[in-house]
Amino acid sequence: KFLMTILRYVAPEYAMTGHLLVKSDVYSYGVVLLELLTGRKPVDMSQPPGEENLVAWARPLLTSKEGLEAIIDPNLGSVVPFESIDKVAAIASMCVKPEV
Repeated sequence: KFLMTILRYVAPEYAMTGHLLVKSDVYSYGVVLLELLTGRKPVDMSQPPGEENLVAWARPLLTSKEGLEAIIDPNLGSVVPFESIDKVAAIASMCVKPEV
């Protein structure tokens, strides 16, 4: 179970090659930021098809105000100014880019 938890935060290049890069920690940080923004787990098979993988689902929605408004945790949006959420989303987006 511990290994499955760790694998949810593993950068794709590490999963494919087994080699750690500086980007590996950056990717993991981005996943944690996405968890905080959305209130979702990195992998959640109870989500609708196409939304099970947090990064794959959220990445394209982080680039627009409408997309970001659709994915943020409603509890967060009522407490934190949107400008702050937008800045965290920009950082998360940079961290989980597919290219190293």
